[in-house]
Amino acid sequence: MDMPRRETTVPPETCCEQCGKVIAPENINTIDGVGYCRACDFATPLVDPQRVEVGDADATMPAGCWWRDDGVEQEAGAVMRRPFGVLLMLFGGVFGGVPLTLFLASVNVGRRRGPSGGGAPMDWTIAAVFTAVGSMMLIAGIVLVCGTVRVVMRDGAARAISGLWPLRLARPFNIAAVREVRIVDSGARSNGRIMYAVGVRTKKWIKFGAALREDRRKWLAATLAKRLVARKR
Repeated sequence: MDMPRRETTVPPETCCEQCGKVIAPENINTIDGVGYCRACDFATPLVDPQRVEVGDADATMPAGCWWRDDGVEQEAGAVMRRPFGVLLMLFGGVFGGVPLTLFLASVNVGRRRGPSGGGAPMDWTIAAVFTAVGSMMLIAGIVLVCGTVRVVMRDGAARAISGLWPLRLARPFNIAAVREVRIVDSGARSNGRIMYAVGVRTKKWIKFGAALREDRRKWLAATLAKRLVARKR
């Protein structure tokens, strides 16, 4: 008895999540569900575990998200507000503040003892390193707690803006060149787990929003897919 042959549908154009180039059909493994990009050695899943449905944009907007349209400029955004940022701020303050306090205290004691007292040059180095690292952790924590991810659209141009002023990263792109919007692998890992981001594909992938909560990230991706892609069809 002849067994029916199982057909596997391959997307007509599978693009690499890393570099955005089209993956050749011979480099697509439908059994494992991945496409292998020879250009950058990156494996792209054929089935996205973080699938974005345009209809999600019409669902209830998660707390911390917003959509603004004043007739001239449109903006979709979400706040980061990550609890981990609070811990990072506290740890950064302790990590940088305690060594600096101890160093200043030693300098003060040395002055009381006379010209020969005070901290050695190495004390300055140690205090400076700890303070610098602690300051960076403190700033990163503030961004995670108070930062935002926004996409501003106006006159056919858009900017994806992440962070907190003045520590913001803005990535411009042409709306007409947008081919796809979905959730993609950001390339970063947290405790071995993939950190997903919103991906806008033009000639290459523009990724942002990895620090967002999952419901906010999905809503932002769905809203952008509706505004930037669905309206072209």
